[in-house]
Amino acid sequence: MEYVMSKSPILMDRLTLSGIEKKMDKICPFWYLDYNNFYWIYLFGIETKNDISGGKLRRWYLQPDKTSVFYDPKRASLAAFFHFLTALMFIFINQDREMYYEETDKPAHARTSNLNEELGLVDTVLSVKTDTLTCNSMEFVKCSIAGVAYGHVVTEVERALAKQKRDGSQEVGNTSNDV
Repeated sequence: MEYVMSKSPILMDRLTLSGIEKKMDKICPFWYLDYNNFYWIYLFGIETKNDISGGKLRRWYLQPDKTSVFYDPKRASLAAFFHFLTALMFIFINQDREMYYEETDKPAHARTSNLNEELGLVDTVLSVKTDTLTCNSMEFVKCSIAGVAYGHVVTEVERALAKQKRDGSQEVGNTSNDV
């Protein structure tokens, strides 16, 4: 069973990320830099405010008296902070010595950063008890869209209806001949 599971597409794929995760991985470093820039600008503003003593500005080229804030970095920085935390937990999962599978001699290896968001959400674990693999496949046979039939295969239902019509017409024909 271990051989089969190790050859599954999910385990063979080194990194499975959703589209949103890929975009977030590209955006979050910029959010972090943006937040960092706003932090330094904020500190610079505090220092500038402290420069004003008694209404006299020590640095004439800085005039903060008619400025307003047009951007609130709190929401963006909060999202970047939570993304940073999930990445940190991702590292902790990979380094956890208690999450170790002795039979295969392999430690835990988190491939996505959203794994820790899903921890504790597993309700039911399904397993194959026969140790056999089955291939459940579905093939397009026929469909009807707005009364138009698509597909050229005769289904079992259509065969049964045709047989019922054939048998019904023979019975009607037999009864009419008898009279």
